[in-house]
Amino acid sequence: MLQLLKEEFCEEEMNRRKYLLENKETIKTDILFPNILQIVLPQKIYMGITGIDRDEIITQSWSTPYKLKKKAPMGKVLSKAFELLKIPYSRDWFTFEDKIISFKPLDNRDEPLNKLIEIGTVEEYSINEFADISLKYEEALLHLINRSIEELASYKNIQWVGKDRFFRFKPIGVPRERKITWKNKKTATRTVVAEIWNNEKKQILYFRQLSFRIQSFRSDEKWFISITPGWSFTYDGYSSCKQESQLIAQKKNLETNSAVYQHFMFISFCLSNKLEDNESEYKYISFSSPFDLKLNYTPQHGY
Repeated sequence: MLQLLKEEFCEEEMNRRKYLLENKETIKTDILFPNILQIVLPQKIYMGITGIDRDEIITQSWSTPYKLKKKAPMGKVLSKAFELLKIPYSRDWFTFEDKIISFKPLDNRDEPLNKLIEIGTVEEYSINEFADISLKYEEALLHLINRSIEELASYKNIQWVGKDRFFRFKPIGVPRERKITWKNKKTATRTVVAEIWNNEKKQILYFRQLSFRIQSFRSDEKWFISITPGWSFTYDGYSSCKQESQLIAQKKNLETNSAVYQHFMFISFCLSNKLEDNESEYKYISFSSPFDLKLNYTPQHGY
Protein backbone atom coordinates (compact mmCIF):
# COMPACT_ATOMS: atom_id res chain seq x y z
CA MET A 1 0.00 0.00 0.00
CA LEU A 2 2.85 2.36 0.83
CA GLN A 3 4.47 1.70 -2.55
CA LEU A 4 1.18 2.26 -4.36
CA LEU A 5 0.61 5.58 -2.57
CA LYS A 6 4.13 6.72 -3.43
CA GLU A 7 3.56 5.94 -7.14
CA GLU A 8 0.12 7.55 -7.33
CA PHE A 9 0.90 10.71 -5.39
CA CYS A 10 4.44 11.45 -6.44
CA GLU A 11 5.14 14.91 -7.84
CA GLU A 12 5.38 13.69 -11.45
CA GLU A 13 2.02 11.93 -11.30
CA MET A 14 0.36 14.90 -9.57
CA ASN A 15 1.65 17.28 -12.24
CA ARG A 16 0.38 14.96 -15.00
CA ARG A 17 -3.11 14.90 -13.52
CA LYS A 18 -3.10 18.65 -13.03
CA TYR A 19 -2.14 19.18 -16.67
CA LEU A 20 -4.89 16.87 -17.92
CA LEU A 21 -7.52 18.60 -15.80
CA GLU A 22 -6.45 22.06 -16.96
CA ASN A 23 -6.32 20.99 -20.63
CA LYS A 24 -9.23 18.56 -20.78
CA GLU A 25 -10.95 20.51 -23.58
CA THR A 26 -7.86 20.42 -25.77
CA ILE A 27 -8.36 18.28 -28.87
CA LYS A 28 -5.45 15.92 -29.46
CA THR A 29 -4.59 14.15 -32.69
CA ASP A 30 -2.88 10.79 -33.08
CA ILE A 31 -1.85 9.26 -36.39
CA LEU A 32 -2.73 5.60 -36.81
CA PHE A 33 -1.22 3.39 -39.52
CA PRO A 34 -3.58 0.51 -40.34
CA ASN A 35 -2.15 -2.57 -42.05
CA ILE A 36 -4.67 -2.13 -44.87
CA LEU A 37 -4.42 -1.49 -48.61
CA GLN A 38 -7.26 -0.63 -50.94
CA ILE A 39 -7.50 -3.03 -53.87
CA VAL A 40 -7.85 -1.65 -57.40
CA LEU A 41 -9.98 -4.15 -59.33
CA PRO A 42 -10.89 -4.32 -63.03
CA GLN A 43 -14.24 -2.88 -64.05
CA LYS A 44 -15.64 -6.28 -65.07
CA ILE A 45 -15.81 -9.84 -63.84
CA TYR A 46 -16.61 -12.73 -66.19
CA MET A 47 -18.56 -15.92 -65.42
CA GLY A 48 -19.11 -18.97 -67.61
CA ILE A 49 -20.40 -22.52 -67.23
CA THR A 50 -17.68 -25.14 -66.86
CA GLY A 51 -17.21 -26.88 -70.21
CA ILE A 52 -14.94 -29.84 -69.45
CA ASP A 53 -15.91 -33.51 -69.26
CA ARG A 54 -15.48 -34.09 -65.54
CA ASP A 55 -15.53 -37.91 -65.69
CA GLU A 56 -13.03 -37.99 -68.55
CA ILE A 57 -10.56 -35.74 -66.70
CA ILE A 58 -10.82 -37.91 -63.56
CA THR A 59 -10.32 -41.11 -65.60
CA GLN A 60 -7.29 -39.66 -67.43
CA SER A 61 -5.78 -38.59 -64.10
CA TRP A 62 -5.44 -42.24 -63.07
CA SER A 63 -2.51 -42.58 -65.48
CA THR A 64 -0.66 -39.63 -63.85
CA PRO A 65 1.23 -39.40 -60.53
CA TYR A 66 -1.59 -37.34 -58.95
CA LYS A 67 -4.81 -39.35 -59.26
CA LEU A 68 -8.24 -37.84 -58.66
CA LYS A 69 -11.06 -39.54 -56.81
CA LYS A 70 -14.54 -39.81 -58.30
CA LYS A 71 -15.86 -37.28 -55.78
CA ALA A 72 -13.00 -34.79 -56.24
CA PRO A 73 -14.10 -31.11 -55.94
CA MET A 74 -14.53 -29.29 -59.24
CA GLY A 75 -11.60 -27.00 -58.39
CA LYS A 76 -9.20 -29.96 -58.27
CA VAL A 77 -10.66 -31.40 -61.47
CA LEU A 78 -10.15 -28.08 -63.25
CA SER A 79 -6.58 -27.81 -61.93
CA LYS A 80 -5.90 -31.25 -63.40
CA ALA A 81 -7.52 -30.20 -66.68
CA PHE A 82 -4.80 -27.57 -67.16
CA GLU A 83 -2.22 -30.36 -67.23
CA LEU A 84 -4.18 -32.85 -69.34
CA LEU A 85 -5.42 -30.27 -71.87
CA LYS A 86 -1.98 -28.61 -72.00
CA ILE A 87 -3.29 -25.20 -70.92
CA PRO A 88 -0.77 -22.77 -69.34
CA TYR A 89 -1.57 -22.87 -65.64
CA SER A 90 -2.79 -19.79 -63.77
CA ARG A 91 -4.34 -19.30 -60.32
CA ASP A 92 -6.62 -16.34 -60.98
CA TRP A 93 -9.96 -18.12 -61.34
CA PHE A 94 -12.51 -19.58 -58.96
CA THR A 95 -15.30 -22.10 -59.40
CA PHE A 96 -18.70 -22.38 -57.72
CA GLU A 97 -22.10 -23.71 -58.82
CA ASP A 98 -20.30 -25.47 -61.74
CA LYS A 99 -19.29 -22.05 -63.05
CA ILE A 100 -15.92 -20.36 -63.39
CA ILE A 101 -15.33 -16.70 -62.56
CA SER A 102 -12.29 -14.62 -63.44
CA PHE A 103 -11.21 -11.06 -64.15
CA LYS A 104 -9.82 -12.39 -67.44
CA PRO A 105 -12.09 -12.20 -70.52
CA LEU A 106 -13.42 -15.76 -70.57
CA ASP A 107 -15.26 -15.11 -73.86
CA ASN A 108 -11.99 -14.37 -75.67
CA ARG A 109 -10.72 -17.36 -77.66
CA ASP A 110 -7.14 -16.19 -77.13
CA GLU A 111 -7.56 -16.46 -73.35
CA PRO A 112 -6.32 -19.91 -72.16
CA LEU A 113 -9.13 -20.14 -69.57
CA ASN A 114 -11.60 -20.01 -72.47
CA LYS A 115 -10.81 -23.69 -73.15
CA LEU A 116 -12.43 -24.60 -69.80
CA ILE A 117 -15.70 -22.76 -70.56
CA GLU A 118 -18.80 -23.97 -72.38
CA ILE A 119 -19.10 -21.91 -75.56
CA GLY A 120 -21.73 -19.17 -75.49
CA THR A 121 -22.29 -19.17 -71.71
CA VAL A 122 -20.01 -16.32 -70.65
CA GLU A 123 -21.65 -13.39 -68.86
CA GLU A 124 -20.00 -10.20 -67.66
CA TYR A 125 -20.84 -8.06 -64.65
CA SER A 126 -19.55 -4.96 -62.96
CA ILE A 127 -17.71 -5.79 -59.74
CA ASN A 128 -20.30 -4.51 -57.28
CA GLU A 129 -23.20 -5.71 -59.44
CA PHE A 130 -21.80 -9.24 -59.15
CA ALA A 131 -21.17 -8.96 -55.39
CA ASP A 132 -24.69 -7.65 -54.77
CA ILE A 133 -26.39 -10.72 -56.28
CA SER A 134 -26.08 -12.58 -52.98
CA LEU A 135 -23.71 -13.22 -50.10
CA LYS A 136 -22.52 -16.38 -51.88
CA TYR A 137 -21.47 -14.32 -54.91
CA GLU A 138 -19.66 -11.78 -52.72
CA GLU A 139 -17.77 -14.63 -51.02
CA ALA A 140 -16.89 -16.09 -54.42
CA LEU A 141 -15.50 -12.71 -55.48
CA LEU A 142 -13.37 -12.53 -52.32
CA HIS A 143 -11.97 -15.98 -53.18
CA LEU A 144 -11.19 -14.74 -56.70
CA ILE A 145 -9.40 -11.68 -55.30
CA ASN A 146 -7.25 -13.93 -53.09
CA ARG A 147 -6.49 -16.23 -56.01
CA SER A 148 -5.53 -13.22 -58.15
CA ILE A 149 -3.17 -12.02 -55.41
CA GLU A 150 -1.60 -15.51 -55.42
CA GLU A 151 -1.05 -15.15 -59.18
CA LEU A 152 0.45 -11.67 -58.74
CA ALA A 153 2.75 -12.95 -55.97
CA SER A 154 3.99 -15.80 -58.17
CA TYR A 155 5.33 -13.20 -60.64
CA LYS A 156 7.47 -11.86 -57.79
CA ASN A 157 8.86 -15.20 -56.57
CA ILE A 158 6.67 -15.05 -53.50
CA GLN A 159 5.41 -18.53 -52.66
CA TRP A 160 1.83 -19.26 -51.62
CA VAL A 161 1.93 -21.91 -48.90
CA GLY A 162 -1.58 -23.26 -49.36
CA LYS A 163 -1.49 -25.75 -46.50
CA ASP A 164 -0.79 -23.03 -43.91
CA ARG A 165 -2.39 -20.19 -45.89
CA PHE A 166 0.40 -17.62 -45.96
CA PHE A 167 2.84 -16.08 -48.43
CA ARG A 168 6.60 -16.51 -48.16
CA PHE A 169 9.44 -14.81 -50.03
CA LYS A 170 11.41 -17.61 -51.63
CA PRO A 171 14.97 -17.94 -52.92
CA ILE A 172 15.54 -17.51 -56.63
CA GLY A 173 17.13 -20.64 -58.03
CA VAL A 174 19.44 -22.51 -55.69
CA PRO A 175 18.61 -21.65 -52.03
CA ARG A 176 20.62 -18.61 -51.10
CA GLU A 177 20.31 -15.21 -49.49
CA ARG A 178 17.87 -12.92 -51.27
CA LYS A 179 17.81 -9.13 -50.97
CA ILE A 180 15.36 -6.61 -52.41
CA THR A 181 15.99 -2.92 -52.96
CA TRP A 182 12.99 -0.77 -52.12
CA LYS A 183 12.06 2.81 -51.34
CA ASN A 184 9.95 4.31 -48.58
CA LYS A 185 11.35 7.68 -47.62
CA LYS A 186 14.82 6.58 -48.68
CA THR A 187 16.16 3.80 -50.89
CA ALA A 188 17.29 0.79 -48.87
CA THR A 189 18.00 -2.93 -49.24
CA ARG A 190 16.21 -5.56 -47.18
CA THR A 191 17.05 -9.23 -46.75
CA VAL A 192 13.94 -11.37 -47.29
CA VAL A 193 15.74 -14.74 -47.32
CA ALA A 194 18.62 -15.02 -44.85
CA GLU A 195 21.05 -17.91 -44.43
CA ILE A 196 21.55 -18.81 -40.77
CA TRP A 197 24.87 -20.66 -40.31
CA ASN A 198 26.28 -22.65 -37.42
CA ASN A 199 28.99 -21.14 -35.21
CA GLU A 200 31.76 -22.62 -37.34
CA LYS A 201 30.27 -21.13 -40.53
CA LYS A 202 30.43 -24.55 -42.16
CA GLN A 203 26.76 -25.45 -42.39
CA ILE A 204 23.50 -23.62 -42.99
CA LEU A 205 21.17 -24.46 -40.11
CA TYR A 206 18.05 -22.98 -41.70
CA PHE A 207 16.72 -20.10 -43.79
CA ARG A 208 14.81 -17.19 -42.26
CA GLN A 209 12.21 -15.84 -44.69
CA LEU A 210 9.86 -12.89 -44.49
CA SER A 211 6.23 -13.99 -44.80
CA PHE A 212 2.76 -12.49 -44.52
CA ARG A 213 -0.94 -13.35 -44.38
CA ILE A 214 -3.77 -11.48 -46.06
CA GLN A 215 -7.49 -11.09 -45.54
CA SER A 216 -9.76 -9.53 -48.16
CA PHE A 217 -12.93 -7.66 -47.29
CA ARG A 218 -15.48 -5.22 -48.69
CA SER A 219 -16.51 -1.90 -47.13
CA ASP A 220 -18.85 0.69 -48.68
CA GLU A 221 -18.46 -0.91 -52.13
CA LYS A 222 -14.68 -0.66 -51.87
CA TRP A 223 -12.35 -3.62 -51.57
CA PHE A 224 -9.40 -3.95 -49.21
CA ILE A 225 -6.84 -6.40 -47.92
CA SER A 226 -5.23 -6.46 -44.50
CA ILE A 227 -1.62 -7.61 -44.37
CA THR A 228 -0.12 -9.31 -41.32
CA PRO A 229 3.68 -9.66 -41.56
CA GLY A 230 5.37 -12.75 -40.15
CA TRP A 231 8.31 -15.10 -40.50
CA SER A 232 8.94 -18.57 -41.83
CA PHE A 233 11.93 -20.82 -41.16
CA THR A 234 12.83 -23.56 -43.63
CA TYR A 235 15.67 -26.03 -44.05
CA ASP A 236 15.85 -25.63 -47.84
CA GLY A 237 13.95 -22.41 -48.65
CA TYR A 238 10.66 -24.24 -49.20
CA SER A 239 9.93 -26.78 -46.44
CA SER A 240 9.46 -25.79 -42.79
CA CYS A 241 12.20 -26.84 -40.38
CA LYS A 242 11.32 -28.77 -37.22
CA GLN A 243 11.93 -25.91 -34.79
CA GLU A 244 10.02 -23.31 -36.88
CA SER A 245 7.32 -22.45 -34.30
CA GLN A 246 9.95 -21.85 -31.60
CA LEU A 247 12.09 -19.72 -33.93
CA ILE A 248 9.06 -17.63 -34.98
CA ALA A 249 8.15 -16.97 -31.34
CA GLN A 250 11.73 -15.89 -30.55
CA LYS A 251 11.84 -13.57 -33.56
CA LYS A 252 8.50 -11.92 -32.78
CA ASN A 253 9.47 -11.32 -29.17
CA LEU A 254 12.32 -9.12 -30.40
CA GLU A 255 10.21 -6.97 -32.75
CA THR A 256 8.75 -3.56 -31.94
CA ASN A 257 5.64 -1.96 -33.41
CA SER A 258 7.92 0.16 -35.56
CA ALA A 259 9.58 -2.94 -37.01
CA VAL A 260 6.22 -4.52 -37.85
CA TYR A 261 5.12 -1.26 -39.50
CA GLN A 262 8.26 -1.28 -41.64
CA HIS A 263 7.55 -4.90 -42.64
CA PHE A 264 4.06 -3.83 -43.75
CA MET A 265 5.39 -0.88 -45.76
CA PHE A 266 7.98 -3.13 -47.41
CA ILE A 267 5.43 -5.82 -48.34
CA SER A 268 3.14 -3.11 -49.73
CA PHE A 269 5.99 -1.87 -51.89
CA CYS A 270 6.69 -5.39 -53.17
CA LEU A 271 3.06 -5.98 -54.16
CA SER A 272 2.93 -2.73 -56.15
CA ASN A 273 6.37 -2.62 -57.79
CA LYS A 274 8.56 -4.82 -59.95
CA LEU A 275 11.20 -6.65 -57.92
CA GLU A 276 13.24 -7.92 -60.89
CA ASP A 277 13.94 -6.35 -64.29
CA ASN A 278 12.48 -9.38 -66.08
CA GLU A 279 9.31 -9.54 -63.96
CA SER A 280 6.15 -9.83 -66.06
CA GLU A 281 3.37 -7.33 -65.49
CA TYR A 282 0.15 -8.57 -63.92
CA LYS A 283 -2.65 -6.27 -65.05
CA TYR A 284 -5.76 -7.62 -63.35
CA ILE A 285 -5.25 -6.40 -59.81
CA SER A 286 -3.24 -3.67 -58.07
CA PHE A 287 -3.17 -1.71 -54.82
CA SER A 288 -3.35 1.86 -53.62
CA SER A 289 -0.58 3.34 -51.52
CA PRO A 290 -0.64 2.73 -47.74
CA PHE A 291 -2.64 5.38 -45.90
CA ASP A 292 -2.87 6.74 -42.38
CA LEU A 293 -5.85 7.64 -40.22
CA LYS A 294 -6.13 10.68 -37.97
CA LEU A 295 -7.67 10.08 -34.57
CA ASN A 296 -8.97 13.24 -32.87
CA TYR A 297 -9.94 13.05 -29.20
CA THR A 298 -10.26 15.09 -26.03
CA PRO A 299 -8.51 13.77 -22.90
CA GLN A 300 -10.94 13.40 -20.00
CA HIS A 301 -9.42 13.36 -16.49
CA GLY A 302 -6.42 11.36 -17.54
CA TYR A 303 -8.28 8.90 -19.78
